[in-house]
Amino acid sequence: MVYNPSGNSQNKSVEVGYVKRSRNFLLYIDGLPSARINDIALGEHEEIALITSLGEDHVEAFLLSSHIPQPGTMFYLQQQGFSMVAADRLLGRVLNPLGEPIDGLGPLKGPKKLIQLDTPAWGVSKRVRINAQFITGFTMIDSMLPIGCGQRELILGEPRSGKAIFLADIILNQKYKKPAPVCIYTAIGKSEVEIKHFHNMLIDLKGMDHTIILAALSYEPAPIIAIAPSIALSLAEQFRDQGKDVLVILDDMDKHAKYLREMSLLSERLPGRDSYPGDIFFQQARLTERAGYFSVPSHSKPVSITLLPTIETNIENFTGLIPTNIMASTDGHILFTASLRLAGHFPAVHFERSVTRVGKQTQSKLIQDLSERLRMLLAEYAEMVEYSRFGSPINSSALEKGKLLIELLNQKQHEFIDQPVQIMYLSLLFTRFFLGKDVTFIRKNRAALLKLFSQEQRFIQLGKKIPTVELDTFTAELDEDATLQIIIKACNN
Repeated sequence: MVYNPSGNSQNKSVEVGYVKRSRNFLLYIDGLPSARINDIALGEHEEIALITSLGEDHVEAFLLSSHIPQPGTMFYLQQQGFSMVAADRLLGRVLNPLGEPIDGLGPLKGPKKLIQLDTPAWGVSKRVRINAQFITGFTMIDSMLPIGCGQRELILGEPRSGKAIFLADIILNQKYKKPAPVCIYTAIGKSEVEIKHFHNMLIDLKGMDHTIILAALSYEPAPIIAIAPSIALSLAEQFRDQGKDVLVILDDMDKHAKYLREMSLLSERLPGRDSYPGDIFFQQARLTERAGYFSVPSHSKPVSITLLPTIETNIENFTGLIPTNIMASTDGHILFTASLRLAGHFPAVHFERSVTRVGKQTQSKLIQDLSERLRMLLAEYAEMVEYSRFGSPINSSALEKGKLLIELLNQKQHEFIDQPVQIMYLSLLFTRFFLGKDVTFIRKNRAALLKLFSQEQRFIQLGKKIPTVELDTFTAELDEDATLQIIIKACNN
């Protein structure tokens, strides 16, 4: 990132101020009378500060560099704000929130664009109804907890619940789309080891070509970490204006809130609940509202910024302040639990406590009906399991069918399953094929079934009917003797 005072090379006047005092990364600067909130001030020793408050005779600024200036250090106002290499030049790279590469692949080259930290979200007039589904490649999510393009879906997960692998796989699975959406993974307050592991995994599985990793490392000053989500969304808006769909992952927003709390307490602002800033909901909600499904004037098709804010929390803190605040500003949430992961489930989604408020409207009638049947089956299965603990009479058919469904919803890590294949795979549950079959049969023949549905021409053509036919008609075609014989033969081979 390059910082030059406007017109400085032509010896024009530059507005300056001087550090009155400092408190850790908080600076009190005399002068700078024309400064505005979110302006940048540059120190004489290359310090960078973000102006956050205006007083009668001074401004408060949070330091974005590690060197803490001494009282008397001169700062000049940077009218142009942040300048960063254009977003399309950042694909495949790992950089910090200041736009500096940290992946060891050399400097960034190319034209630079202005980055605004607090861009207002586009209004209703530029938004359209979300009617396209964002395909994750996960059978459970795409069929039963769908995410729409432009939706804001909170990802909640306990430690060791498989949430990180799930997020990585969503990024990896976008390479199967043509064209692939741009993915911006924003690591908020994570360690360098975690970032390297995530980066190397994406490289090994060829997922970096369409990805930018914006890493605000845990050892960096709190203000740098706090601005990371805003920088990520500014980059996403650049791609949106080019007509490209974008996926933004903010990992995680609980840490983001804690860094905002640290900054607020340092500046001696009146604390709110749990010592968080009184406007913590506003500060995070104004980030989430920048996602959406937009009508871009220069492009014929709507363009989306799909947002997945994440929070790592224990199941007991599911209703804590920050999780509920983010829930209130998003369109649903998906909860991951460590107990399901330890039991061998992936993705380890707690289905009963997860919800999507927008994704259903992106699905065809067939998929909606199938999803509803599967939901009822899971609910009945959970009820039968509960009754069985007390020795009460149970519906053994519902119990066995529920076990089969749970196994069908399980998936391997780094595995992409296209949506038509998912639908045929799940619809088999309502045919004669699984009569007398158990979970062991599914585990043994799973790969053969997925290969058959994705490669055999008969099933490719059947998959193309999904948007136009009813569920009963679709399952009837799967249940035909000739079709079942093909499926049975594939399993026997």
